[in-house]
Amino acid sequence: MGSKITSCLAAIISLILLTLGLTILILGVFLFTGDGIFSGRVSVQDIDYITILRLVDIEELLAKNQKYHVQVLNSNKNDIKKGMIQIESGCMVYDITKKEFLEALKEKKTPKFGITYDNQIKIAKEVGSNELVNICDFTKGYKILMAGYITAIVVCVLLQLVISGLTIGTICGCCARFNVPKIIVIMSFVTVLLSTFCVVLEIIKRKTFHSFMGLDENTYSKYNLPKKNINWTILLGSLTIITSNLSFLILMCFASSQRKREINNGNYKSSKYKSKNLPTKKSSSISTSKSGKIGTQSSSKSNIKSGKITTFSTQKSSTTPISAKGSQDDNNN
Repeated sequence: MGSKITSCLAAIISLILLTLGLTILILGVFLFTGDGIFSGRVSVQDIDYITILRLVDIEELLAKNQKYHVQVLNSNKNDIKKGMIQIESGCMVYDITKKEFLEALKEKKTPKFGITYDNQIKIAKEVGSNELVNICDFTKGYKILMAGYITAIVVCVLLQLVISGLTIGTICGCCARFNVPKIIVIMSFVTVLLSTFCVVLEIIKRKTFHSFMGLDENTYSKYNLPKKNINWTILLGSLTIITSNLSFLILMCFASSQRKREINNGNYKSSKYKSKNLPTKKSSSISTSKSGKIGTQSSSKSNIKSGKITTFSTQKSSTTPISAKGSQDDNNN
């Protein structure tokens, strides 16, 4: 199995897990009702807007916390007696009561209301204390935490887009000479860290939300304020998304090693091709040398033979004069 197939398999598995995680996450946002004592769940197409928006009815808030000197003030320091307030989002006030809001939803009408900002909820810092604290003015630690949370999400989304583009390019066979899956592995590792970081920050924000309001845990638990419980459905969806990123990371590690092997094998093939040419030249030289040796041997043999013949003929010719001279001497005698 090559790097292309492994990359394609990683993309398919991670996409399935990502879709599942996002589905669970959306269901957790729209159907979870474990937060807030003022949720007053009313099922309108299975959506509880009161819980989703963390809306608190101001009349109920004032009535249930009267002994804690609670006050709801607008930006002009005037008291607000009616409406709904969203504590988590800078204490936005909706100039519609919870009863009117729910009745509009029951009749399948769109609730009409105005929104005012920069409001305050002042309440006793401790039970029995006359010192009031503005729980809408979150501490510096909360602002730093939210800035890190938002930054991590933005960076994670941008990296996911880049990873998607590189993965598609890898599957299509682009940049075959480079180990692109290795770059994807590094980016995927960063996204896993950022996703885990976001989940940890969400848990910290949920469990220690009271401290960001300037209240200790015991005091906050005694006040009739929305409880900040962990949304386990949202947490499960977030963990599924992290599992998606982690599975993609593991499979792309295999794809990276496969791509490295493919690059090395590509170089090996070219060197092997060159080595195949070398024996051809060597064989030709060997054949040439052999032919040269054979030619030399044949020529030497012929020369030897001719030498023998020449020598023999020379000896033969030289012997003839001697014998002739000897015969002349015999005649003279």
